[in-house]
Amino acid sequence: MTPMAPGRRSRFAKILVFAASLMAAAPAARAQDASKSTDMDAIVACMFEQTTEQDVAKMREFMVAALTEDADAMKRLLLEVGFSVSNLALNKCQMDYSLLSKPEFQQIAKTYGQKLGEKIMANAFAKLK
Repeated sequence: MTPMAPGRRSRFAKILVFAASLMAAAPAARAQDASKSTDMDAIVACMFEQTTEQDVAKMREFMVAALTEDADAMKRLLLEVGFSVSNLALNKCQMDYSLLSKPEFQQIAKTYGQKLGEKIMANAFAKLK
């Protein structure tokens, strides 16, 4: 398999995350109310608290696919991880739907992904002791 060029991979990732966000958000858009959150730090903290073992497993699979340069698995898993991120933010952490199309959501997803990746790596290294 031929790995994607870095610039192309980044654009593809953003498109997939945005598409997954829209799919997850469609039902939430109808139920929008004023109590939805726009506090990025609070949303990320909530997402981290609401993360399931299934979310961790999908992120771990994505990390392995990235490290082994398995482009097909990366594409598939990126869509799944993107859906999970959107679902956590919109449905479990009451993120305001309007943030999906703003750079703030990309920052939320990036920060959440980084924290989750760090947790996965810390757990892996803890098993070496």
